[in-house]
Amino acid sequence: MAQHGRNLSGLCRPIAKSASIAVVTLDAGSARPTAMWQADPLAEGIAAATDPEQSVPALPDQLTEEPAWLDRDRLVRAVPDSGDDGAMTTYSDTLEFEGATFVKASFEGATLRFSDVSGVTMRGVDVAGLDIDSHDLSFGSLFVNGVDVVPLVEAELNRRFPGRELQKAHTPEGLREGWVAVQSAWQETAAGTPADLVDAHVEDEWSLSQTLRHLILATDAWLRGGIMRIQQPFHEIGQIFTGADEMGFDMSIFRAEPPAYEEVLAVRAERQRMVTDFLATATVELLAEEREDPWGGGDWRPSVGDCMRVILEEEWAHLRYIRRDLARMR
Repeated sequence: MAQHGRNLSGLCRPIAKSASIAVVTLDAGSARPTAMWQADPLAEGIAAATDPEQSVPALPDQLTEEPAWLDRDRLVRAVPDSGDDGAMTTYSDTLEFEGATFVKASFEGATLRFSDVSGVTMRGVDVAGLDIDSHDLSFGSLFVNGVDVVPLVEAELNRRFPGRELQKAHTPEGLREGWVAVQSAWQETAAGTPADLVDAHVEDEWSLSQTLRHLILATDAWLRGGIMRIQQPFHEIGQIFTGADEMGFDMSIFRAEPPAYEEVLAVRAERQRMVTDFLATATVELLAEEREDPWGGGDWRPSVGDCMRVILEEEWAHLRYIRRDLARMR
């Protein structure tokens, strides 16, 4: 995969944040880029980035129909990397597209991961097969044809996962009931997974074993670290989230080699008992006590109840992920 930030491997100058459209033309014989045009808010019309002397028609303010010079047969979906393997371009750690406008562009088959698409507006778009998965969906809005679909999605997920609505509970009784419900659902999933699938996974997702290890880590972070204030709360088989090493997290805490599934189940059972025992004696006063964010930052001081709700949210979210992936692999 070619890793591109703001300069597209030197093929053109950086595209401005307010750029409207970029067009790459190919040499018919070599299938390599011969010129790249881009809309520039600071200049009139379109400039040919690789040939400043080349004259091309100006881009109208509003494209109502495809201009004659926009030859789709000569467009590329993504600029290949410098090799000959035809790998599609990967954009990573870039602000290049903030505020950009894409007109008559194709993103068919594209993948966005760990990216910010908040505030994006789409009009007159083909969304057949569009698949969105957002862990934080319930904290915002998502309008489709003028309708905020977030409440509809939440209601459907609560229907599919009975007891999920209790992840937002604010009473000890509600949290206890919610914990029982999600553990029952997890028991059903773990017991019903064939041995040959516990370490299997779909592309770019965790296996069942890795998912359970991540839930061990989530319990360690929010119960042992956040609520109980244990200095180093993490078990060595915990599965840390993607990018933790780049954030400066001490990865030496964790075992390099993956553990056997039997060990994962044993440690997971220990952590489940910890939560059960804590909730058994939790009071309204205890849930209201303030704690530090176990991941640092200092801009949020969660209550004990907040920490427990995060644990429940993690449990339900990852249950949904793994059931989705297991269904694809069966």
